[in-house]
This record gives sequence, C-alpha cells and structure tokens, in this order.
Amino acid sequence: IAAITVVGGTRNAWDFRLPVAFVIAVVAGLFVWVILRFVVGRRSLRAWSFANTVQWAVLPGLLVGLAVDAIAETTRAAWSEAAISGIAVLLLLGLALVCLRVGSPGRRQRLGWLPVLVAVAFVVCSCVNTRLYGTPNREGRPPGDTRAGRPDIILIVLDTLRADHLKSFGYVRDTMPALERWSRGGFVGKRVISPAGWTAPAHASIFSGRTVSLHGMHYTSSSEGIRTTSVENIAWLPDVLASEGYYCLAISANPGAVPSDITGFHRVLAPKRNSWESATLAARVDLRSPLTQRVSERMRWRMPYVDAEGIVAITKRAVPDQGPVFLFVNFLDPHGPYNPPVSALKLLGAEAPRAFSRYLGGCRLNRLWASLPDAKVEYLVDLYDGELRWLDLNLEELLSWIGERFGDDAIVIITSDHGEELGEEGRVGHEYGLSQRLIHVPLFVKGVGIPAGESQELITTRSIYDFACSCAAGEAPDVSVFARLDEHGMISERYVSGRNVEALGKAYDRSWVSVIEGNRKAVGPFEHGVEIYDIETAGFEREVPVSDTLAARRLGATVDAYWEENRDTRDDAFESLTDDEIEQLRALGYIQ
Repeated sequence: IAAITVVGGTRNAWDFRLPVAFVIAVVAGLFVWVILRFVVGRRSLRAWSFANTVQWAVLPGLLVGLAVDAIAETTRAAWSEAAISGIAVLLLLGLALVCLRVGSPGRRQRLGWLPVLVAVAFVVCSCVNTRLYGTPNREGRPPGDTRAGRPDIILIVLDTLRADHLKSFGYVRDTMPALERWSRGGFVGKRVISPAGWTAPAHASIFSGRTVSLHGMHYTSSSEGIRTTSVENIAWLPDVLASEGYYCLAISANPGAVPSDITGFHRVLAPKRNSWESATLAARVDLRSPLTQRVSERMRWRMPYVDAEGIVAITKRAVPDQGPVFLFVNFLDPHGPYNPPVSALKLLGAEAPRAFSRYLGGCRLNRLWASLPDAKVEYLVDLYDGELRWLDLNLEELLSWIGERFGDDAIVIITSDHGEELGEEGRVGHEYGLSQRLIHVPLFVKGVGIPAGESQELITTRSIYDFACSCAAGEAPDVSVFARLDEHGMISERYVSGRNVEALGKAYDRSWVSVIEGNRKAVGPFEHGVEIYDIETAGFEREVPVSDTLAARRLGATVDAYWEENRDTRDDAFESLTDDEIEQLRALGYIQ
C-alpha cells in the first residue's frame, strides 16, 4: 500500500521516471517493514488478528504514502492537493489513536474496516486516474515514409483566451508572463481574427483553412442538437500531415475541439472528469449550503473539465518516441465556469468580493446577471484572469518540456479559438454576436527560421492551415503566409442556435456575419441591418459604432454577397446528443 501511494504521488507530482519512483517507494516500504519487524518481534504471530494487521500494516502504509504525496504536492505549490493529502494523514492519525485506546475486540475490528476502505478507495482512484490520464505511450509511428528532416509541428490552442487580457496587448495585469517571455524571439500576430465565436466552428476552420459556411460545422437551429456535421470531402490538416508521414496526436480538454468529423488523427485523447463529481448528493448540498459550496470551490472538486495540470501530464505521457509528430493540445481553463486555484489569484493580487457561485456557466450567469451584486464584474474578471495565470504556470512547464523533447527544430504555434465576454453590455460567455472581444485572439509562432517581431497585418486563424501544410511539405517556414487573404477575406460567422434562442431570447434568433477591411468592421447581413464599427480609434479590441454610409454600402454588399453564395442551407445535418454530452454542455454553460 505504501508503495502504491508513493509511486502515485511521486510520479505525478514530481514527474519522476518510473524507476526513480519505485526506488523511493522501496525505501518507504523498507521503512514501514522495519517498523513492522520491530513490532512483530515483540508479539506472537499467532496473536495477530485483523485489527492488528490494520493497525500495524495498513495504517502505517497509508500514512507514509499520503505524507509523501503531501510533500510532493507542496514542492510544486499545489496547495489544494497537498491539503487533501495532509487532512487524510491527520484523520488517519486520529483513527490510529482511537484504535489503540479501544479495548473491545469487536469495536477494534469494526474501526479497522475504515482504513481498509480508505486504502481500497485510494487504489480505485489510482486506477481511475490511470484510465483517464492514459499510460505511457510506447506505440511506434504507423509504418510508412519517415520523411526525415521534416519539423515536428505543435499547435496549442488556449481555448477562450481573448487577446486584450494579455499584458503585451495592453492589459493592466501580467496574466501570462511565461507565455509572453517564451514568445520573445518569435512571431507575434497582434491583429488576428477568428472565423467564429465558439469552439467547434473555430477549430474546424483552423483544421480546414475554410470559412464556417464552407466547412459546415456550426450551430444548428434545431433544438434537438447543438451543432451541424461538416460537409464532405474536406482535406483536414491531420489528413494532409499524415500523408506527409506525420504521426498526428490530439490531446484536448474540450471534446468539442476535435469532433469525429475531423479525421486524420492517429490518436485522440479527450479526457473528462467523472460525471459523479457534478451529480452527487454533495453537489446538491452545495446549491443550498454556502459553507460546503465554499469548501468545494476552494478544493475545485466539481469542475467539469480536466485542467491545465492534467492536460500537461497527459501530453508528456502520450507523445510517441518517433517522429515527425503533429501534436495538437487544447487547454480549457479560460472557459467558464471559472474557478482558479487560490494561489493563482494571489499571484495577481485579485481581491474582488465574492458575487456568485463559481460553478455557474455562461447561460445561467446571463439569466441572473441583472440580479447579482454590484461587484459581479470585478469578481468575474478576477476569476477569468486567475484561470489565465493558472494556465500560464502549467503552460510554462509544457513549453519547457517541448523544448527538451523536440529541440529547437520544432515549429510551435500558440493561439486561441475565440474570446469571451465578461459582463460587457450585460453579457457573459461567448453566446452572442461577433464582437471584437469574441473574435480578436493572439497568435504566437516560434521555431528555427521564424523571424522575431510583431505583425500589425490582419490575420485570420484559417491561415494556420496553409502555414502548417507548407512546413510539413518541407518548405522553409514563411510567416508571410499568415497575412495572405483569400477571396473571402476577414470573414467571421455565427449561425442561429436553436437551444440558445430559448435561453437568451428572441434577440438571438438571427445569424451574424462580419467582415473587416482597414479600420472598418461591418456586421450583417442586410436583412438584420448592417452595423458599421471603427476598430482603430479605441484600439483593435474595441469597436466603436459609427455612421458611415459609404462603408455600409460597400462592406454590407460584401457581407451579403458572401452570405447569399456560401451560407449552409442544410436542414437535417445536425448531430444528435447523448445524455452525457448534454450534461457536459450544461456544465460548460452552453445550454440551460
């Protein structure tokens, strides 16, 4: 038991290689064995009972193992996890004292079952974690042409990161210092636009190079599903790279980032937290009891997704030894619900008073927003920034590992799929329109042959597709590819969502299409009235409504021409949802 707990704690918390973890476990096991021999040497073996075994074997094993785990987590500043192990140690010590003082053999026998059940639960949790996080991947790359000399390509998407919450983009807080330090010496896109304001269509555009209408993956107006399936005959980025000899691996905290429509990945890992963590009686108690809700939030017990720490651990275990590799990693921490560790909030000096439950998703917050306390905006921003700070701490570890594992020859691309509204105009989440807060995202690219510098050119994240394909084909990395616009230009789209019309009202019962040219942004189509914005006066992330008849006619005609020619008119292409998927979408705040 001591060996199991020590191996689990040291390997996950300190990231030791398995042999090193076993050496530590053996030392701890020998320590327990010496204690047992000392005790057994003073007692008759025949007198040993179940209660003796529990007191002198199970309890010491658990105490040593959990104590080592607490120390391991403390060295990594994972205070919540260290506290859980520490509390378990204290409770077991108290139980040990009680067992020693109880004289009745029957009562001692019954008490002895408690640490046994704890041990069994610990082993079960270890098995569950192994199932969720996977085992070290020793699979070789599928047979085929190795295409020696092709660079490894790593694409990291920081889900729901809005550009204007980074210090280098003008934000007051230093939310992601490690990312911005890493980006020095690389290419930084300052005016990058996503083709969509939510996960599925934005990722599909990155993986296909197409606009939302042309890949067909978007919201469905049917209340029976949430999104449509993609159109046929798309050359997805993993398909193209696999044909060039790449092993394609996806690790995503958001299963919506790599739906089954997107083909070509040799392996997709989309771990999720167990549903019982959000559906137990304790979760129901949290809704009624402020005290237990605070404890649950502090320990982050019922978050609906695997956080950055888990995604980093999975990534480091799943990447195969051979190459070249196309690695896609999605982090979901900036996505609601927001519940960063206290340590991350302290690093930012975030101190806004608590205004609502941290487990509330976007839809529920939108419905309750008007009735929440005045400090709601500050509290929401603090939580969002705290998630960015927590993500940055773990991203720093991943980027360091990428440098060691792949070397300087790898091409690393870091971006976001979309932004987030944080109470501006009374809205929370990314369920409404195509504001700059939703579609302005950062872009960082680094690797051999990538020139250092910032670009003020208009860039669409669709261009990541062409850039990655050119690198995989053996061409020298050319960042000018990012600024090349096709005939569709800077188009972003948002189709009608049948489910969200019910949650957000009739104002949501429309489609949005936006186009950006120069310092003007138009949002249409004409059937809903074309709105014109200035995106330079207050900065690229802030749009200012203006009256510009000439721009309205010119850009409005561009929007309408695109929409009439390309919009998806399929009626029955939606993807039906399982009960588990509906529960997950509800936990993430997409549906009520």
